[in-house]
Amino acid sequence: MKKVILILAAAAAMTFTACSSNAEKTTDENTETTEVVAEEATQEQSLKDIVEEIKNCASEGDVQGLLAKAETLAQQLAKEGKLDEAKKYINQIKESVAEKYPAVASACDTAIAGLDKVAGVQEAKDAATDAVEGAKTEANAAVEGAKEAASNAVEGAKNAVNDAANAAADAATNAANAAKDKVDNVVNSLKKK
Repeated sequence: MKKVILILAAAAAMTFTACSSNAEKTTDENTETTEVVAEEATQEQSLKDIVEEIKNCASEGDVQGLLAKAETLAQQLAKEGKLDEAKKYINQIKESVAEKYPAVASACDTAIAGLDKVAGVQEAKDAATDAVEGAKTEANAAVEGAKEAASNAVEGAKNAVNDAANAAADAATNAANAAKDKVDNVVNSLKKK
């Protein structure tokens, strides 16, 4: 398990270093695309070369060293979504050494299991990123909804105040008219007397 974690950390460090140095070298998108394609082709060629070298190795130690290199390159392929391709190369190594070096063949099985974990981690990372983006979208929608509700509440309160003021003004006018009518009635009744 420690070996897998160390290999993942080394691969991640190489990936970040490669990405940042590519971005610093040029901003021309065509050049960057060409560099990425060339890098991927180099990884695949390196794995093919390692498979061939392993077939010609004379000692188990040499095979294990090459397997470690192949495993790192295969993990990079897995991170790029090329899990089947990465497994293919490791399986080719396993087939090449199965009879002569069974311990290395067993290490190949471990490497394949590690590739599945790398792919699983990448899928989990992608799912987490999608979940975060979804949560951001929902939060922004909730904020906008709250703003709209607050705006509507303020508008409703303004309308209620205006309606109450109009009702009070109407009531005062009606009361004044009623008082005037009473005074007029009293004055008219006194005039008749």
